[in-house]
Amino acid sequence: MTNMKLPDNRLEKILFLLKKRGSLSTKEFSRIFHVSEVTIRNDLNELSRQGLVIRSYGGATIAEATSVKRLSIKSAFAGSSSAELIGEEAAKLVNDGDVIFLDSTPCAKALAEHLGEREHLTVFTNSIPLASRLTALGQLTVYLTGGKVNNETAVVSGGNLDGFLDKHHITKAFVSCWGMTEEQGLTDARVEEAEVKKTFISKARQVIGMVESSRWGVVSLVSFAAIKDLDIIVTDDGADDAMLEGITRANVRIQKTVQAVKINAFHNSPYEYYDTLRTDAEGEKTYTGQPGRGKKIAFANGLASEPFCIDVERSFYRNAKLAGFSPENIYVFDNEYDERKALINAEAVIKLKPDIFVEFQLSAKMNNIIAAKMDMNHIPILALETPIPAAPFVGVNNWQAGIMAGDFAADEIRKKMGGISAIDKIILIQLSIGSEINLFRTEGFAASLAAAFGEEVEEKVIREDCLSNTAEAARESMARALSKCGECGHLTVTTINHEAMSGVISALKRAGMWAPGRHILVSHSCDEIGRAQIEEDSIDGSIGYFPERYGRYILPAACALLSNKAVPPYTYVDTRIITKETLHAFYPDRIDE
Repeated sequence: MTNMKLPDNRLEKILFLLKKRGSLSTKEFSRIFHVSEVTIRNDLNELSRQGLVIRSYGGATIAEATSVKRLSIKSAFAGSSSAELIGEEAAKLVNDGDVIFLDSTPCAKALAEHLGEREHLTVFTNSIPLASRLTALGQLTVYLTGGKVNNETAVVSGGNLDGFLDKHHITKAFVSCWGMTEEQGLTDARVEEAEVKKTFISKARQVIGMVESSRWGVVSLVSFAAIKDLDIIVTDDGADDAMLEGITRANVRIQKTVQAVKINAFHNSPYEYYDTLRTDAEGEKTYTGQPGRGKKIAFANGLASEPFCIDVERSFYRNAKLAGFSPENIYVFDNEYDERKALINAEAVIKLKPDIFVEFQLSAKMNNIIAAKMDMNHIPILALETPIPAAPFVGVNNWQAGIMAGDFAADEIRKKMGGISAIDKIILIQLSIGSEINLFRTEGFAASLAAAFGEEVEEKVIREDCLSNTAEAARESMARALSKCGECGHLTVTTINHEAMSGVISALKRAGMWAPGRHILVSHSCDEIGRAQIEEDSIDGSIGYFPERYGRYILPAACALLSNKAVPPYTYVDTRIITKETLHAFYPDRIDE
């Protein structure tokens, strides 16, 4: 994503809401986005001009072809470089006349791109975006499995596949996984999708696993196949001896990608160097060419004592060393979530004259000042979590994360409360100091609930701003919100992180309104505090950002930048919904005694 101007973001949000509800009035959009109805009419006119919506009196409806073409979930197509290579290699196993199954993974998407020359090929898939892409390739027969559509991933599951497949013969099933071990086999994070894969595996004459080497040793929520159930495993050249030996013991054939294929895969990418480093980082390998050797790197962390920042800093150090930076040339500062401290640190960084500077600082105003100072001193800067003018960004897609949180909360409201009528108030604990970008986490949450339950949602919303990113500030904000609630039985609350959620829980306890299960509470990042809140049943779920992996995104971008190579303007980290049921799949070391 290369354009973050607010009108363009609002257009994408309008499309999202129309996709969810079919139609909305100008007045409803105005209330959701806090802009005038004239502004909304202009937005709708622009979308109508592009053929994406159909104007109606007082509002608009989604154009028939828009929902899949423009709004297919990006994560369904977001893959690593190794996934691209594996998909290309696996495509060599597809013959003319085959009847194959492709799952919804990045490896399957990469494989699909190489099927255009096949003749008389039939493809089954449970991915709506992939089915759409396959039909555009030409001479293919495409079947989309039936069932319920997951709004987050645009993947279909839960249909009666056995009866459907009794009429067809599947030649080959191509499946990928979230994790693979000798004991648990191939595992997935979503139960419904695992069941779809299990069904096609049982029906196929030949089963091909597409497994990135980084998935070895990882266990997710549910197993869908033993290694021995596969005939071939296609993997990348990062597969270590333990992985290869485990596959061999199961009598499964191994087909590996080769370095020559990797070079060709990056040939058309403007980010070839960056892509190479990202592949190294995901495999936890020494970075190609050791770009940090003899260079200095500085990192100003948000708040060194915060669990999220602790995980980020550890990952930063680990990847800086893999990139070739020597310990004496790695400088780390603590901004203490204080813009004055951030300015002091920036002045110290300028005196150090590093080759690259990574800044994690919440104030948009101060980021503009720091950016100007770094530019004057010819120090390239990388923005972490909060955008900085003219700097590449690494962090969360806040709007998407907010939508994910809202979708999850809507499901919990239906399941636990029976519907939105049981919720008295919806409280958004916000942090405006972090610019409108961070507000997307909470406003996306509200927009998703509005899409799910209608205009009555906005009537229930209370917005309270935090003066700082601390639990104490959030407690005070929540106390102000509660004072506006009157007699409330059930609340739905979201915060931008778990420090703030700690403050929310504290305020509820002080007000005598605390009881696990009484309210729907959803937060962001799933750091150490968040994981404890989930285990204790204090909250319903969190959007996991996996801060312990942030270095895998930061250092490739930083190294490409200091090497004068092209860097994506926006690099978004992986985000997943984490609940008590799925926590141990993502963090297997956290197992109750």
